[in-house]
Amino acid sequence: MPEADLHELAERYRPEFPVFRSAIYLNTCSLGALSQRGRAALDRFADLWDRRGAAAWYEHWLDAAQDVRASFARLISVDEEETALAASISAALASIVSAIDLEARPGGRDGRTRLPHRRLPEALSALSTPTNLRAKFPSMPGTSTSTPCSAGR
Repeated sequence: MPEADLHELAERYRPEFPVFRSAIYLNTCSLGALSQRGRAALDRFADLWDRRGAAAWYEHWLDAAQDVRASFARLISVDEEETALAASISAALASIVSAIDLEARPGGRDGRTRLPHRRLPEALSALSTPTNLRAKFPSMPGTSTSTPCSAGR
């Protein structure tokens, strides 16, 4: 996208974020700037919770979470079944690693299997065997192809 188009896009959405009126906001890893639409959605969430209590989960929020999952799968061009929602990368990794029999790994008998300090695909690849894990890391459309991770690559 040409720089002029990016500038136009940024200028169109900038007013949506009140914090940008008074600050240059760089804290985007987990606490991104709150948009007006985001605040409105939070207000609707709280109002529904006030009215319906836990029933809101079963009547609305579980379906909404599924819709987010499906939308993300379409965005990265994978099947919906290949995606999962998690509260954070740490929570997602904990779920994956908890499914691996670390005792079966070399050095695992004493419970001290060492995980490599590398990027996520390499770390999971180092833990994987053909029978206990196959992790697929899709690439964004227009970039290089996804890299399946399994033992013996």
